[in-house]
Order: sequence, then structure tokens, then C-alpha cells
Amino acid sequence: MKCALCSHERMEKQTNYIADLETCIVIVRGVPSFVCEKCQETYCATSVAKRLEEIVEAAMTEIAVVHDTERIA
Repeated sequence: MKCALCSHERMEKQTNYIADLETCIVIVRGVPSFVCEKCQETYCATSVAKRLEEIVEAAMTEIAVVHDTERIA
């Protein structure tokens, strides 16, 4: 497959997806993706994108945000 941005080849790879929701950050590891060998643009299948949306929505109701700046380096 070719990259839509630079037309170089994309390789299949597992990546991490990060969603910054202002009140928390959700990280999903091991996401099946296609990454451009040149520009590193990352793509995923529509089914994967839909599942990521579901995961992020579920996380919004399940994650506790801890504000403890005294213990952070």
C-alpha cells in the first residue's frame, strides 16, 4: 500500500494510540496499523478506528484522574 501523503510504501506494524481528552489521557497499546516507511504517517483500518472510538468512550467513564503534582518528579 502507498502512503496518501508521500506515496511511499506502508508497512504493517503495531502502534500505540493516544487520545488526550483534556481531563485524562487514554493509551491503547498494540493497535494494528500501517506506517509509512518514509514520513511515519500512521493509518488503521476502519474497523480498528471504530473499535478505538469505543475504547476511548468507555474509558471516559471508567478512568479516575489523579492530581498529585507533589509526587511527580
